Amino acid sequence: MMVKAALLYCLSFQLSAKEIVFILGADSPGESAYYSSATNFYRNQHGSSDAAPVLVTTARSLAEVREVLLRADHDEPWGVVTLVAHGTPWRGMKTNIFHDGTSATLENIEQVLATGEFSPLQDSEISSSTIIRIESCGVGRRPDYTRAIALLLAGKREKLPIVEASSDFVAFVIDENEASRIAKKIELPVLIRTLRGDAKKLDSKSLSAILDDMRKELDKKMPGSGSSAIWVLSPINIHARVTVTSSFRQSAVSVARKNEAIRNLARINGLDINDVDWGLGASLATDGAQDLDGHGAFILMRANLDHANSIKLSDTGIPK
Repeated sequence: MMVKAALLYCLSFQLSAKEIVFILGADSPGESAYYSSATNFYRNQHGSSDAAPVLVTTARSLAEVREVLLRADHDEPWGVVTLVAHGTPWRGMKTNIFHDGTSATLENIEQVLATGEFSPLQDSEISSSTIIRIESCGVGRRPDYTRAIALLLAGKREKLPIVEASSDFVAFVIDENEASRIAKKIELPVLIRTLRGDAKKLDSKSLSAILDDMRKELDKKMPGSGSSAIWVLSPINIHARVTVTSSFRQSAVSVARKNEAIRNLARINGLDINDVDWGLGASLATDGAQDLDGHGAFILMRANLDHANSIKLSDTGIPK
């Protein structure tokens, strides 16, 4: 039904429109009004041609994005295709590839690319001069992910569309200071530190020192934001059963590095094997299957949205 609604909507596109925006989600009760604020923001925007961008709020998958772009009655390739979705540097966009719920993670996109089950668009819909703009937190830190999105939508070409994505936290908010309650987009600087070892064993003194250092670094990006910064400590726990022979006689990290499944798991999640503390359940001199465990943690710190709203954007270097 959603696909049909999106396709019917595209019949009303103006041929002069060069930019199109897809709002790929809806706000859940208790969540911040990310998608509704984004919708408000783009309804009040004008594209490079001074024409308002086409706004599609019914699509919930990249396949639906493809169908809208494919069936739109359009004179030339789109200039800018914007995809708005929640996301993280590790997972990518919080949306689906297909409407059946196949999430748009790097691993799933690569599998779909390998099978060829996602038909790419032609150069008449998006070309090498098209900009695919991803508005999703931190996705710009993953060039492998943004390239996968380009390959999914455009296929293997000599020149792919340009993909733009922020490395920072993306927020759409309603400016309460404006009588018209116009929405604005803010990019809040984000810092990520990866730590080796068990997160539960990180002592408070060491954690405090790391956080103080990160706050100082955040202050350099957005003056005064460090003291009110929001941070989260998340564990990294990897468990695998590996086969070890006495001929190995190498460190646990060497065993992890030689294991294809572990290498791929680290790659698709944007991790370096050296960021994790590895250990084997038994001596390397013992042949057979053994438990290989990896422990680490990452600290994510970002500026507080309330702080960003209390200062002038012109004083921060944050894009309006």
